[in-house]
Amino acid sequence: MIQQPRLPYVQFRVEALEVKDENGHITFKNKYWADVVPAGGKDIVVKDAEEWISQLRTKGETRGPFDSNASEYRTWFEHFSKLLAQFKAGEEMTTTGTPLRAILAFTKAEIAQAEAIRIYSLEELAQANEEALRHMGIGARAMKDKAVQLLASKGENHLAEENAALRVKLEALEARIEDMIAAGMKMPGKVGRPRKTEEIDE
Repeated sequence: MIQQPRLPYVQFRVEALEVKDENGHITFKNKYWADVVPAGGKDIVVKDAEEWISQLRTKGETRGPFDSNASEYRTWFEHFSKLLAQFKAGEEMTTTGTPLRAILAFTKAEIAQAEAIRIYSLEELAQANEEALRHMGIGARAMKDKAVQLLASKGENHLAEENAALRVKLEALEARIEDMIAAGMKMPGKVGRPRKTEEIDE
C-alpha cells in the first residue's frame, strides 16, 4: 500500500528583491518564499513559493490515474495556492521609492512598525510627520532620522547603510546583554568550574 503524503506545515514570507533593467534602472519587486516543514518533521526546507506550488500542480497533473498520490498533490496545490494568494493580498505594498524591506539598516520589527501605518518606503519614512511618528510609537523618531541619513548618503556609497545596519545589531546585542545582567543570568563563555572530565590529564 502506497503511503499518502500528508500536508506539511508552511509559512510564507516576502522579501524586496532589487531588479535592474537593460538600461540599469533599479526597481523592486516582492519575492515570496515558503518555509516548509514536512508532516511529522522538524527541519525547515526553504523553497521559492511560486515555483514550489507550480511543481505541486505538475505532480498532480502528470502522475498517472493509478497513482494514489496524484489526487493528494492536487489537494496540496489547491490548498497552498489559496494560502499564498491570501498572503499576497495582505502583503501588497503601494509604494514609490526604495522599500524599507530592502534596507539592511532596519530590523524586521522596525519595518513592521512602519508598515502598520502604511509607510513602505525609505522616502516616506524620511518625510513622516509628527502624527505619523506618534502612531508608529517608541523609536519612531530615531527611525526617521536614520532614513534621512541614509537618503543623504544614497548615491555616494553603500557603506553608510552597512554601518547603520551593524550599529542596529550592536545596539540590539548590548540591550540583550543588559537584560541578561539585570536578570542575573551568566554571560555566554563565563561558566563555573570546569567539568571533572576536563581536569583529567591522561
